[in-house]
Amino acid sequence: MIQCGSVAFTNPDDYQAAMGIGGASFSLVLTDSAAFKARLTCLKLRHLHLLSGRESVPRIACVSLPSARAFVSFPASVNAPLIWGGVELRSGDIVFHSRGEHTHQWTKGPSNWGLISLPHRQLAVYGKALTGLDLAVPQIGRIMRPPLSAVPHLQDLLSSAISAR
Repeated sequence: MIQCGSVAFTNPDDYQAAMGIGGASFSLVLTDSAAFKARLTCLKLRHLHLLSGRESVPRIACVSLPSARAFVSFPASVNAPLIWGGVELRSGDIVFHSRGEHTHQWTKGPSNWGLISLPHRQLAVYGKALTGLDLAVPQIGRIMRPPLSAVPHLQDLLSSAISAR
């Protein structure tokens, strides 16, 4: 069964409570006193979960990911970088998180981001079907940088998935 939806928030606590997908938990600290506005868009398929966030102010997030699922995250905007593990992510970068990862992520201003979650078994099956490779969650989270020529296509796919709700 497909579940999807999009919700706007003006209360950071309500936003934080709604962010959990696939058992992930987020603890946010806003670093600006400007009025908070955010939107979460969620798409849940049988195994695949996609969460997209859009935030109006800079923040720091403590992120805890459960070990039962594989997670990848990515910046969803060229002008709104995310910083993960002290590294500023570029447009098209994908963070492949380690199993049960606990990490900090922060933004310098308004941001757009995405998070995809799926069971480890599905990661292996889909990875083999799409790439011919045996994909497994890395021991340590890592940044993957696709070729620049692939970035527009990847962003189009993600935008289509989010707007198809």
